[in-house]
Amino acid sequence: MSDGRLQRACPVRALVLRPRWLVCDEMTAMLDASTSAALVAVVEEYRRGEGAGLLAARLTDRPGP
Repeated sequence: MSDGRLQRACPVRALVLRPRWLVCDEMTAMLDASTSAALVAVVEEYRRGEGAGLLAARLTDRPGP
């Protein structure tokens, strides 16, 4: 499985387990803009519906040196 496919499949697999917390590290780093937006929408919908917490990190959001 390619890195992009794995990156799309892992969050979906995690949601099937109905976790109380989602910890995401670079969840959309290897995805194109439209796939990234779709994945974020799915995770956000789950979070709201289940009352789950979300801890997400993206290196691209960090301020420069």
